[in-house]
Amino acid sequence: MPVILNEKYELGRTLGSGVSCKVKLGRDNNGTRYAIKIMKQAEEIQECIDSELEVLRQLKHRNIVRLVEVNQGY
Repeated sequence: MPVILNEKYELGRTLGSGVSCKVKLGRDNNGTRYAIKIMKQAEEIQECIDSELEVLRQLKHRNIVRLVEVNQGY
């Protein structure tokens, strides 16, 4: 049975993983594909998470994945 995130995205295979996160393939109801980054919620890395989100919100480049939305509580 597939995992559905926020009643919107179906999570697929893992594309990559690291110490603080995992990136999974996701699809919405229309079949649009997304790279979904699932980050570990830990106080010691919260400053890094906040910095990354601030930068991603400002970036607009054809060779960089665009930030679509941010959610908490998975």
